[in-house]
Amino acid sequence: MKVLENYDFLRGIYAEIIVEKTHCPELNAYIKHFTDLEYAELLSKKKRYLDDLIKQGVQTKKEKTAQALEQETWTLKD
Repeated sequence: MKVLENYDFLRGIYAEIIVEKTHCPELNAYIKHFTDLEYAELLSKKKRYLDDLIKQGVQTKKEKTAQALEQETWTLKD
């Protein structure tokens, strides 16, 4: 796909991103495009959520893997 050959199509996609929504005919609904600010806020909330889980004692993937290797219920080959 060459960009210049599809300029109008790509321009339409860009416009949908700018107005923050794209119509999905299959669902008869709109798909939300996050702004940079909304995406940054979402990432911040995700980090706070994960930090809270760790404070509550939920193990990280790294910790769970180390524990499984230590208990020999998992190997590096797995």
